[in-house]
Amino acid sequence: MKPDAEVTVTTMQAETTPNEKVIYQYRLLKRIRRHPLISLVYLGFLVLWALVDSMWQGSAGILLWGLGAMVGWHVVYYAVTLALLSREQEEAGYEQRYGWLFGWPWLGYLPTLSVPFRQFRSIQTHLFFIGGLATAALAAWAPPAATAMVGFVHLWWMAPRLFLSYALKRSARPGSIITLTVADAGLYAP
Repeated sequence: MKPDAEVTVTTMQAETTPNEKVIYQYRLLKRIRRHPLISLVYLGFLVLWALVDSMWQGSAGILLWGLGAMVGWHVVYYAVTLALLSREQEEAGYEQRYGWLFGWPWLGYLPTLSVPFRQFRSIQTHLFFIGGLATAALAAWAPPAATAMVGFVHLWWMAPRLFLSYALKRSARPGSIITLTVADAGLYAP
């Protein structure tokens, strides 16, 4: 019975391609921890902006635009992220690594497992510019205060992601991966 087991192992090794092998020898390059006070102040900016913008316009309808933007941007981010992940053949398996995170400030459709830092950064940059273009297009037919609210909510959602992307950029090396948890974000390299 032992020779059959060796044949099976040899066969399995022959079928495994080099791309399917997993290496767990990564070093932590940089970690950014979430600070609760900064998160609270950041949340306060959104509330303050919503109150100032609605008082400036004298309408509570602006608050509805803000609530709609908070949900609407996540739908847009989800759709664009899936489209960007499916654009290349070699990244076909990364859809399973993304999911919904509900921990502040990482709120939304983000990596739940480790993903290449290059990919994370590319997706966040695309989301930022697509959101800016969508806000500019909205300015053609929406009231100025509503457009300002939608644009501010977009910048508010993207600020922690862009901060993380650019804060880790200096430490990144070729082949770096990023992991996000509720408590922190880590950049690792082989």
